[in-house]
Amino acid sequence: MEANSLREEELIVFGEHNVRAGGLTIGRLVAHFDWTDYFAAVGIIGTYPAILYTHEEADVLYESVTALLGGWIAAADPTIDFSLLFEDGADGKPVGDLEIVLTTQWSDADAAPSRLSMYRLGCRLLKAGATWLAEQEAYGSRVVCDEKEISRQPSGEGLRLTGRWTLRVEESEA
Repeated sequence: MEANSLREEELIVFGEHNVRAGGLTIGRLVAHFDWTDYFAAVGIIGTYPAILYTHEEADVLYESVTALLGGWIAAADPTIDFSLLFEDGADGKPVGDLEIVLTTQWSDADAAPSRLSMYRLGCRLLKAGATWLAEQEAYGSRVVCDEKEISRQPSGEGLRLTGRWTLRVEESEA
């Protein structure tokens, strides 16, 4: 019986642990980059990856963005800071308050072609970060990220974006 109670004590559930991490690179986040949303934001409508085969402009832009993201990963810039704090919601279930800060020395002037807006890419990376962290904190449950805001703060050089989300477990219907 002691083995069962030990296993029960080792279970980790959504909402038990606050998370803070600073100075992370974007390497883990790129896999969660929402390409369909990104293309729609620049006026190219279609679903990724099919859009790469139906719109030459999307294919060219994809190559440019992936090259830029690869350079960022290699340079370890931008960096991402996460802060996830839990509290009990109105229904007594844990709700996470997630803040992600992206800081980079890059600016819109560094982007070529001009469609590669650093702000637009930064916003998509913040969303990818929220998705990634929600999956890490899910522990087998489906976690929903509700975006509150993404804001741009003044920075001497480059770009600083802060995104805020609410994370909650979505109950599965049995």
